[in-house]
Amino acid sequence: MFAPGDASAPPDIPSTPDVANVPDVAADVTETVDTAPPPDTGLPWFFTVHAAEVDYDLERAAQAFGAILDLGGTGVRTDIFWWDIEPDDGAWSQDRIDFYTDYVALAQSKGLQVMVIVSGAPGWATALYQSDAEAFWLRYDQYVTKALTPVAANLKHVQLWNEPNHVIDPIAAEDDWRLFTQGAAIARKLAPGVTTYANVMGNLAGWQDAVADWLAKADDAIDVIGFDHYPGTWACCSNTDWAPLDEFVTLLNGHPGAVIETGFSSWAAVVADQESQRDWINASLPVLRDRISAAGDAIVLAGYYQLIDVDTDGVGQESHFGIMHTDLTPKLGYDALKTQLTTYDW
Repeated sequence: MFAPGDASAPPDIPSTPDVANVPDVAADVTETVDTAPPPDTGLPWFFTVHAAEVDYDLERAAQAFGAILDLGGTGVRTDIFWWDIEPDDGAWSQDRIDFYTDYVALAQSKGLQVMVIVSGAPGWATALYQSDAEAFWLRYDQYVTKALTPVAANLKHVQLWNEPNHVIDPIAAEDDWRLFTQGAAIARKLAPGVTTYANVMGNLAGWQDAVADWLAKADDAIDVIGFDHYPGTWACCSNTDWAPLDEFVTLLNGHPGAVIETGFSSWAAVVADQESQRDWINASLPVLRDRISAAGDAIVLAGYYQLIDVDTDGVGQESHFGIMHTDLTPKLGYDALKTQLTTYDW
């Protein structure tokens, strides 16, 4: 999904703590967080965390990484947003780049795998795409290189853009293949052996056409195609409707797939409803587990969206997908999610 911010209209960028002078933070905080690896239940699970949700603070990030391990996760999935590291044309934020470098190193020091997402065109880049597409693609290459170079060591997972089929994505569908082919070429050069991902928003009409187009034009660039599905939230009706996953697996026709994003917002029209989120976890994830098992080896990874609320005090569904509050305290569904991921064989 596109929280916080979106590709076409990035939010105001908050001030950044000076992280350039804290190279030993990873070592310092390791002692304060349980870094025991989660039990091996088969399928790797990644949790989405945005830098804003940890306030660009490595101590908070360490707490988040500890929670991921406690929940049974094996990885963290984080955007290095273009608008975050190059908010203005040619104006690179070294503070932000340094933060992401330390953040990735810290996660790896905990034993977590890291999936870096390159996404989030700033307004000036979106305008450039509209006026001079070829110039945009040159700048896209520069961005991907700048984002990945400092974190390339031991990097195993890179997601190329985010939900390019989404209605708010600024890149035309006929150009999506360039996001993948150009991004993959850079990622593979910087981090040999890296696995590349692209994810489709499966709760929008026409997602099947997007998958077919990506496979036709960029099959070699995308190692794994991910499916984002939110039964009961963005997909209406049943919390347990995972039938679209079967269609997705059929469309892949042997290409490796993943469930990159799923989750449930603890927001109702009047009050936040943590009980509903807990009930969704207990009802939906067992059905997902059965669907993944039935798909054989087609699904190689799953992702929970997301670890921490964008804003526990905020209004609307997007602010409340976390399994933890903004203050990093667990919600009612936390233990249910931990049970689902650590007890059952995925």
